[in-house]
Amino acid sequence: MPRFRNKDGSLTKYSFMCGYIQQKEYADGLTAKMHHEGGCYHIKLFGPDHRRILWLVAPNLTLARKVFSNIRELAVIETFKVGAANEAVWDWHVAYCNAKRERRQARRAARTHVTSEGNDVGSPAL
Repeated sequence: MPRFRNKDGSLTKYSFMCGYIQQKEYADGLTAKMHHEGGCYHIKLFGPDHRRILWLVAPNLTLARKVFSNIRELAVIETFKVGAANEAVWDWHVAYCNAKRERRQARRAARTHVTSEGNDVGSPAL
């Protein structure tokens, strides 16, 4: 049986693919919503009057969860400079991709080590 919630109460990737919407309501009347559509995750912040304040898009669930948990701070940044919230999301995405690439390179380096003759272990000597 598929799981719809993680241990921390957040929705799983499967539940987003099924069309579920994660919602968080704040004491000051703001509401944050996150859903999956068109191959990316949409994170929206609505005011007490139900008007959309901020709408951000994230390419993967890891980044979307980070944006969702920091949506109020991103809205404050956006009030000072239009487009600043999107820049912050882009910076997080670049950092995420760089960290992922570094982990992949470290795994490759750990798998392939060089012998004293200069040949990779497991490759035939020429």
